[in-house]
Amino acid sequence: MFQVELGLSSIGISPLDIKEVPFVTDEAANYRKAFETYRRIGCLAHQLNTVLRHTFNKDFLAEKAPQTLECITANKKAIKYLKKSCKSTSLDGPLHAFFSVRFNSLCKSLKSTFDQYVEVIDLLNTAGEQGSFL
Repeated sequence: MFQVELGLSSIGISPLDIKEVPFVTDEAANYRKAFETYRRIGCLAHQLNTVLRHTFNKDFLAEKAPQTLECITANKKAIKYLKKSCKSTSLDGPLHAFFSVRFNSLCKSLKSTFDQYVEVIDLLNTAGEQGSFL
């Protein structure tokens, strides 16, 4: 009996039922191997994340979309500055930092700044820092 079957049978799911269940996993080789005898579906969120990670790769953007890279870089620096200086606490909503390992965090980060753009600019102006970022 495979590890998957052992684990699921311990909670009352029979090996016959397991054969009918599709497992959704990422595309890592260890998952493909572990579930090769079962119905396995690649996780769309993981696939999309991989595409976006490659699309928003710094080298790719530097060559193909340098203004986009400048915007992303300025946003990261501004958020870092506002959080470290505790100035972001005066905003109505949170500023979300970008984490390369989190799905969709770049979009969430840019949106959090965009949604409060006037307030963010005001904070940076007050600190004399706007030119450093934007």
